[in-house]
Formats: sequence, C-alpha cells, structure tokens
Amino acid sequence: MYPFSLSAFSLQTQDWQVPIPQPMWRSRDTWQSIPRSRQVYAIAGNSFHVKEDYASILLQYDAKRSGTVETNWLTPYKMRTLTATGTGGVASADYLTQSLELWKEEGRITVEIDKDEPLKIELAQFVDAISNGHEPSPSGEEGQYVLSVAIAAIESYQKGNNVHLDA
Repeated sequence: MYPFSLSAFSLQTQDWQVPIPQPMWRSRDTWQSIPRSRQVYAIAGNSFHVKEDYASILLQYDAKRSGTVETNWLTPYKMRTLTATGTGGVASADYLTQSLELWKEEGRITVEIDKDEPLKIELAQFVDAISNGHEPSPSGEEGQYVLSVAIAAIESYQKGNNVHLDA
C-alpha cells in the first residue's frame, strides 16, 4: 500500500505537525483490509515550517509485506493517491478525481465508482451507525490503530530508528 499526499505549499501552517498523521488518517478505512504494521521507520524534516513539512514512512507488516507512506506540504499542487501492488496486479486510486484503475497482465481496467463528497459520506455513515446502534466503519479501534502508527512514525524520525508496535 502506498498512500501519497501532497499539499500546496503554505507558510500559514508554520507550527502544525500534520504531514505524518494527515495521509494516514485520510486513508484509515483502507487500513482495515491490510495486516497490522509490526514496525515503523520514518524520515521527516522541515524545509520551510517550524514542524515537519515532509515525511517518508516505511511500514513492515510481516516478513513478506510492507508499505510506504509519502507526504509533504512543499509542492505547488495537491495530490491524494493510493497505490496497492500485489502479485495479481496494481490498483491505483485518486482521491481527488475519485477514480480507480486496475493494472493486470491483460492491461488497464478503469473501474466505475460512485462519486460523492467523501466527508458527506463519512458523516452520513457515522450518523447511521449511532442512530441504528451498530459499529461505525472504520471503527474507533481502527482509528486508534492508525493514530498509533502515526505517533510511531513521529517517534521514529525523532529518534532515528525503527519503532516496534504492539500486536
């Protein structure tokens, strides 16, 4: 899994520590379908802001599976993509255009998806879960896990080493 998040450069965000948690939180529903990370290693820094404004994060799920997260606030444009690579092909999603492509041996397949405002959908699902007494998706536990990975990434780049996560 490769979440990629670029935001337009702005000096207004001088003291926020957001580039690491932001892309992870934004794709938290996707994290439900992958194994839990066992180790996190991050490289991050600040070019123009007080806090970090770029980060590359390596995630190890098990001996055969890993992922990366890249994010920054340095570019003149905004991108929000997710790429998943496996033995059967590659899936590439663009959150801004709300498009999905699958690349297989046979070639590229464009998947038709319903386009709607993501925050509107998320809030409607949350209200439905509360109103009807069922677990929201993603769950609070899943949100807590994603936040723990983001915190581990911050700890990793600050200390310069891998951070092991509890199973």
